[in-house]
Amino acid sequence: MTFRTLMVLTSALLLASGLALSATPIGFALFYPQLPAAAASVGPATEPVWIGVSLMRLFGATLAWLGLIAWCTRGISSVEAQDAVARGVQYGGVIGFFVALAQEVTVLHSVGGALMVALFLGLVVGVVYWRVQHAKTDPYGAISVRV
Repeated sequence: MTFRTLMVLTSALLLASGLALSATPIGFALFYPQLPAAAASVGPATEPVWIGVSLMRLFGATLAWLGLIAWCTRGISSVEAQDAVARGVQYGGVIGFFVALAQEVTVLHSVGGALMVALFLGLVVGVVYWRVQHAKTDPYGAISVRV
């Protein structure tokens, strides 16, 4: 897998999930199966749901933003810059994975939460696979992936 392919797949994954969470009700239905009908019905009982919807929109916008960054970095030719971008995506994916997993286990228990855990896990596995495939080998034959 080339760096360009890795960044195109990463950006497609992040953009699709980010736009689904921030712009469409489909993403919300996965997390909140019974949304209140209108924003005018905000009351003490529905306020936590609308706060959650607002946070999901912000999270979706953040994922879409990271997807655009990945798309813009797909043409980098410097090996050091490619490694730095991949390392940043990997670390961010690991943090996102653990946060999504903790949220799924403790609070959500929904299909949407499980999909977010799977999304971050797939992202991290793809980046680690690319980093191992493009790692420099030392004279003793061991693979050296700089952390």
